[in-house]
Amino acid sequence: APTTEQRQPDADGGQSSQGAGISPDVAAAAISTAVSLLIRACHFFRPRAEFFLGLLLEMQGKESVDWQRIDPPERDDVEARLPGHRTLRSLELKLQEQNNLHEMEMLKLKEAHKAEIEGLKAQGKESAREIRELKRKGTWQLTLEKTPEGYWTDREYSAGPYSEEYADSMRNLQGDIKDAVVKLREGGRDDLDDDDVLYIHLSFECDGILYQHAHHDDVMIPYWRELANALVHWSEFRARKGDRVGLILEYIVLPRKVRAILRPAIAVSKIRELGLYSVVPSHELKDFLGDIMLTNKYIRRLDLPNVRIESVEHIKPLTRAIKARLANGHHLDTLVLASCIGGGKLDILKEVSTCKIGSLFLDDNEIETECLAPITEL
Repeated sequence: APTTEQRQPDADGGQSSQGAGISPDVAAAAISTAVSLLIRACHFFRPRAEFFLGLLLEMQGKESVDWQRIDPPERDDVEARLPGHRTLRSLELKLQEQNNLHEMEMLKLKEAHKAEIEGLKAQGKESAREIRELKRKGTWQLTLEKTPEGYWTDREYSAGPYSEEYADSMRNLQGDIKDAVVKLREGGRDDLDDDDVLYIHLSFECDGILYQHAHHDDVMIPYWRELANALVHWSEFRARKGDRVGLILEYIVLPRKVRAILRPAIAVSKIRELGLYSVVPSHELKDFLGDIMLTNKYIRRLDLPNVRIESVEHIKPLTRAIKARLANGHHLDTLVLASCIGGGKLDILKEVSTCKIGSLFLDDNEIETECLAPITEL
């Protein structure tokens, strides 16, 4: 572009070249503008852009350029020479500061949220403890009352009317069940108990002679139900660590409706020893025992004296349950089959020999010589 200076004729009458061409100020402004535009493209073409920016800056400084030694300049050096660099840098610092503040706020919120959750958990545990304590103390009241003697003596069964002795024995059994319920509910102990085993022994005795069973009557249903509930209550709220129950029922008729009440309670209660002494009807106990032994992992001793086993089919549900327990790591220490085995002794003993039982009692079974082989394999 022409300058504002007047061109003067030279000595030969021509025009002077002084002031002709592009002035240094204009060139510097153009280069600065180009640099500003190029820096905006750095986000897309950063490597090449920085290299050419270095060349332009050296040309602006009127320095000779050695093309073999030119390296792309550092970004900070380039930005430091640009117009508006301070404004951009200030914005970047503010953005970084805001990010840091945001991260700190999020961290505080997370910590507060975690503390709130821990507080709620602690409140939940405290509430659960209070509920358990209330249940343990509870508002439970024993409402069982012994059946009057006349109720029994006025009734008859297949062998004739019940005697006064039988009525007294039934009332005694009711009293024993009532005492057992109170013992379980209140966590009491007596001289029959071990340090870690609470024994509940319910036996029917008439005229001082055993081998006569307590027949079922519907007036006994509330007693069995209270006993079942007390077993569960003791196991959940009263048992100390390692405490167990020894439950023995002796010379009592357990019909289907009674088994339906006792089975769920015995299956979940912390029972170490279960004894069914001469209970009847024995042929209906196979599924009852099988379900209990399969479900209750605490039982270590099972006593079945005088519970008649007439065939191998009667004992298979029990042996299957014992094997399943063993597969889950719950073994049976002791099995008592005294005076139990009736017909099919050889097959029954073979079936029992497949179970890994710590101790097996076969007292008073009149075992023939041919049955010795499976016994020796135990």
